[in-house]
Amino acid sequence: GGDHVQRSNDDSLVRAFQNYARPLIPLGLLGWLSGMADRYMIGGLLSAQSVGMYAAVYGLASRPILMLSSIAETSIRPVYYAAVMRQDLQESRKHLVAWFAIVFSAGTALCVLLSLFHHEVAKFLLGPDFREGSYLMPWIAGGYVLFALYHIAVRVCLAHDAPHFVTATEAGRAVLALAIGFVLIKMYGVYGAALAVPIYCGVQLLASVYLARRAMRSRREQLAAAAV
Repeated sequence: GGDHVQRSNDDSLVRAFQNYARPLIPLGLLGWLSGMADRYMIGGLLSAQSVGMYAAVYGLASRPILMLSSIAETSIRPVYYAAVMRQDLQESRKHLVAWFAIVFSAGTALCVLLSLFHHEVAKFLLGPDFREGSYLMPWIAGGYVLFALYHIAVRVCLAHDAPHFVTATEAGRAVLALAIGFVLIKMYGVYGAALAVPIYCGVQLLASVYLARRAMRSRREQLAAAAV
């Protein structure tokens, strides 16, 4: 009897894990599409030289934001998840607000610095052939601040058992990156590619915040129903 109960519990755990992980399977492909599509469109519509310049500037502008996002997540996500597991609404909300505030304020400061000193940054950190694209840095950095904030909303969805919301927002970003990127590259060249980044990242952020709030509300309702 005990062995049967144990096997049943193990089977239930495996099924729960599979149901949770299954919606996340396409994320690698969707992330690649949204992250690399602009390079291919620039190559097809403009030139290989433009791709090289754009990729160099893109990497330099986005890397500090990604590092900031990673450090903030490593520091705050464990205590946020622990509060969610304890069903401590006040504590989890406090960590979430702090997380958003840190990423937003530090990211905004980085964007301001790049807006004011992108020529100097390019002079020291980019090769001579790529420095002419330094004016793209503030747009790309701004988009990645929105993307970093989106990642916080994604963690909220995952913490509240809504992985399908994550896949939905990533799919939407991939579609927007292709559609908006193509139109703006066609109209404005590499400037259009950089301009597209904050647009589709901003739309993705708004959608993810809405879905994260839905996930939180749904989880609270489930817990309340289970308690009754």
